[in-house]
Amino acid sequence: MALSDTSTGCPVCGFAQRVRVGEWNQLTIVGCPQCGQRYVWPVPSEAVLNAIYDQNYYGGGRGSLGFSDYAALAAGRRRMFSRHLDRIERVMKPGRVLDVGCATGDFLIVARERGWEPLGVDPSPAREQAQAAGLPMVGHTLHDAKVAPSSIDLVTFWDVLEHVPDPVDQLRRASELLKPDGVVAITVPNAGGALARISGRREPRFACSSATCCPRTWKPSIWSTEFGWRTRDAYFRWPPCCATRCCR
Repeated sequence: MALSDTSTGCPVCGFAQRVRVGEWNQLTIVGCPQCGQRYVWPVPSEAVLNAIYDQNYYGGGRGSLGFSDYAALAAGRRRMFSRHLDRIERVMKPGRVLDVGCATGDFLIVARERGWEPLGVDPSPAREQAQAAGLPMVGHTLHDAKVAPSSIDLVTFWDVLEHVPDPVDQLRRASELLKPDGVVAITVPNAGGALARISGRREPRFACSSATCCPRTWKPSIWSTEFGWRTRDAYFRWPPCCATRCCR
């Protein structure tokens, strides 16, 4: 049976009804009957989210919520980010890049080595490592970022939008900061992908997400209608749980 709420709807399309699809770590996962988006309901409070993303999230974890050893994965992350930049640099040259949820700064380190001017925001204790690496941190969140409007060439959300209560609001803010010819690059979990289907209840991305994304529901009409963007490049990478979109 679909549940309804008069004040809060799907984080992507705003549809008020939702259908329960499962439960994980005492969090209820629902699906939007209109666009197919899956998300946590009720949305975890700010206090709950802050408790999740403390120093334990990156070293020791909270069950399936965090990483047992985030630092040990740095080399693999940097190779992945280099591949992301290979694709991005097909449609634009290096400029000012703002990485949202930059954590320890791995992506920004790779970008800096390739001639980009790096800027980061992150609310977690991981930001201290990014600062220690000499990366400019311009805020804790996208909304408090000390960045002038229309001054950024590239805004990146690497597996971040699924961790925020209102991903569309994040994209709206990114649009304000981008130059007229700027680009947004995004990876989000694919709840309908092969890895998610194989993993089932072991798929960890449901655990900490206030909006667990299903990228195939983020149709080009969302970009064009809401933001006036167009999709420049879209691909699904292996493992097939994430998608990258370069939009503007």
